[in-house]
Amino acid sequence: MTARPGWPRLYTQNAPNCKLTQPPALLLQKFPAHAFVVETLVEFRPKQIGEKTGLVLATQQPTTLVLRSTNSGIRLVLRSNEPEGIIATNIGFLGRLRLEVNTRGILKFSYAIKPNLDQFNPVVLPILPVPRAWIGAYG
Repeated sequence: MTARPGWPRLYTQNAPNCKLTQPPALLLQKFPAHAFVVETLVEFRPKQIGEKTGLVLATQQPTTLVLRSTNSGIRLVLRSNEPEGIIATNIGFLGRLRLEVNTRGILKFSYAIKPNLDQFNPVVLPILPVPRAWIGAYG
């Protein structure tokens, strides 16, 4: 933490075939309210193909908005179950990701990519309401 104060680091770890809510490098928080907005600034400098970072809505049916490294550059990908929806391709390594949850449980993802970090673009894929069931207790 001394190399870059205020910037937490979650290093990638190989976790093949694990459930989306169980990889070894997740920083989680329970829903803070019935309606809320969460936003993160992400600097993504992958070292190998397949690495990803971003937002995970870690419910029993997880949804993600992530930056993912591919052979052709960095992609912004939305996944809610399968398959993935590619939002943008060949994007930069610095971006802001946002998730809004309203009182009816409707999700609204959006993103802003350098150099326009203050201009959010909505993700226009249908995201259904989420059950308010939290994960973490496995029997």
